[in-house]
Amino acid sequence: MNRRNLVLILSAVMLFSSCAAQQENADIISASSKDSAEETQSIVTVAESEDNAPEQDDSPSEINETVCYAYPYYVLDSAKQELYRSMYAAVADMSDELEFRAGSAPTLEDVKYIYQLLHNDEPMFFNTSGHFSYKEYPDGTIRVIAFTYLYDKQTYLSRSAEIDTAMNEILSAVDDNASDAEKVKYFHDSLIKNCAYERGENCNNIYGAFVEHKAMCQGYSKAFSLLCSKAGINSLTVLGSTGDTEHMWNKVCLDGDYYNVDVTWDDPEDESYPDYVKYEFFCLDDESLSDQHTEDGNYYPIPAAKGRKYYYYSYNDLIADSYDSAKELILRCIDNDSGNDDKICVQLQASDETVYDELVTKLFGADKGIGELTRIISDAGTDIDTSHIDYIINNNRHTIKIFLNRKKA
Repeated sequence: MNRRNLVLILSAVMLFSSCAAQQENADIISASSKDSAEETQSIVTVAESEDNAPEQDDSPSEINETVCYAYPYYVLDSAKQELYRSMYAAVADMSDELEFRAGSAPTLEDVKYIYQLLHNDEPMFFNTSGHFSYKEYPDGTIRVIAFTYLYDKQTYLSRSAEIDTAMNEILSAVDDNASDAEKVKYFHDSLIKNCAYERGENCNNIYGAFVEHKAMCQGYSKAFSLLCSKAGINSLTVLGSTGDTEHMWNKVCLDGDYYNVDVTWDDPEDESYPDYVKYEFFCLDDESLSDQHTEDGNYYPIPAAKGRKYYYYSYNDLIADSYDSAKELILRCIDNDSGNDDKICVQLQASDETVYDELVTKLFGADKGIGELTRIISDAGTDIDTSHIDYIINNNRHTIKIFLNRKKA
């Protein structure tokens, strides 16, 4: 059969026009989609694949080998893994075509499925266009795939080199003795400090995140996943929604357990405190995340996140179960930051809504001004300037952040 067919892959990821970082007490997340096709095109839309996905517990909790491919490769059967490797090699080399032998050629469904995995889950394939054309054998299997790319090979290699340089600056700064949990936190913090939540031509890929320092949820998630992969830490991107809009975040494996990490929602976008990083969405289990995030877009089985050990607030003993314990936490954080920068950010989380309401009322006053906080700091004899104190409260996560400035000499 000589005709050539064109397949356009419109995945849940490609439908994102924007996904916003969470603001304190407000979700500002929007998305829109546009589907179009000429008569010669076959349109394939993949938003969910529940029919193909086994229960989450059937997927591996660990990948016991050096990470070479993206996570979904490791949950494929051997035949699909072979097809994945072949197509991966072709796309990595920016080959125009990939030909298959008669009798062992793949089906169109398998080719579409693997192409979608490569396009959405391999961060370095930011040059794939999202569609390919193909020729068939008489039995309907695929004889030739013809790929199309967003850039020529020279441009792609040049941009890849820029990404490698920026990425290696982050990786080379990691302490050789750092644990995987420490590395993951460093990757999370580095992306937030060096990348602005902002629209741009490349905001949905790793070039925007690493080189242009502008990204939206896809850019943050893919960059985080790639850093973890380079460090030998198993991770994956998660497609889902927050409210009525699409969103992307990550799952990462630490000590055999998976955790959710949402770098986008932890970026505070606060220019007054450029080194301030949020941790409400760092290393959460599925249950803790489910009130604001829903997994509904992945088209392969993903592991359940059951880990609790490395949740930022509990791991660092920053959860207050009473007003007195909150006072102790505030003073401890100030003392631990002694001798560091002039600006301090104290972060804590209330153990429940009742404690949270009490802390907010007493620390800041019923009118949300500054209540007893100034007295707590002054009575402790600290060098903190209490004439101006900023703070942020998050009613959903029951967290409190207090921004303090040291007295000028």
